[in-house]
Amino acid sequence: QAEDGIRDQPRSRGLGDVYKRQAIDVLPNYPDAHNNLGSALHEIGSYDSAIESFEWAVAYNPNFAEAYNNLGSALHALGQTNEAIQYCEKALSINPNYAEGFNNFGNILKDLRRSNAAKKYYENISLTFSKKDFSELSGLGLKCSSLRIFSKKVFCCLFNVFGVHTLT
Repeated sequence: QAEDGIRDQPRSRGLGDVYKRQAIDVLPNYPDAHNNLGSALHEIGSYDSAIESFEWAVAYNPNFAEAYNNLGSALHALGQTNEAIQYCEKALSINPNYAEGFNNFGNILKDLRRSNAAKKYYENISLTFSKKDFSELSGLGLKCSSLRIFSKKVFCCLFNVFGVHTLT
């Protein structure tokens, strides 16, 4: 079972990981517990086990956009890009305002050297944020500038979120 991979990793012995495993023991049909465990497994590089956890999460909740997005990220880490894209699309079809989904999809496209397509997804991120999300928007700015796709649309959205009005 997916939970077993977490015990084998020296970096994963934190109390939070133990609680994630116990949550599944107590509530085995709880999709959030499977998604959280999958995220912990993904973080330590146990991608196959993470995928199994994310698959359980979406089996228990077929409308779980975050789990589909995480599944796409884990598949991408294993080089299964076509499947990863399908799961990212599924996440965004469930939640069309899911900033992390746009970010993940943009990252996959950037890695495929499809900068123009990635730009579209990064632009959509800026439309989903509020002022409280400053740090993530800063990351968006760095991604866009590194890709040299810092368009006027992204620039205006970033500044409008922070209350700075731009001339269009």
